[in-house]
Amino acid sequence: MSPTRATSTSLAARLGRKGLELLHQDHGTAFYLLDTQRATSNVRDLVSAFRAIHRRTSIGHSYKTNYIPALCALTYAEGAYAEVVSGMEYDLAIRLAVAPERILLNGPVKSAGLIERALLAGSLVNVDSMQEVEVVRTIALRHPEHPFRVG
Repeated sequence: MSPTRATSTSLAARLGRKGLELLHQDHGTAFYLLDTQRATSNVRDLVSAFRAIHRRTSIGHSYKTNYIPALCALTYAEGAYAEVVSGMEYDLAIRLAVAPERILLNGPVKSAGLIERALLAGSLVNVDSMQEVEVVRTIALRHPEHPFRVG
């Protein structure tokens, strides 16, 4: 099957009724299908569209939106940052061998411990409130020799 055909036909259509029935037998009535070919194509198309206008574009994959490890690894392999909002998501990115410098810690509810861990590892931390400014300031005072990446 050519790459164009593979990405223009849905995974469910490519599996066919028999394939879907077998998945139903193995996994019950609810399961997800991850079309890695389509996902790769979508990531590449998205980046290409932005880079046609803004050459230095980077994208991030929101783990909160979809933290299926295979999809997270795929988007990282395609150059996406891991955009995480919790310790669980940060740990997943680390387990998937995402470089800490390619992790964006985002969201309005981050613990001081997670902020410190991410900053010391070299991740980019988006500061969302004056309380987080104070947390970062306190961490910076404890580690004056360490540069931090904040947004």
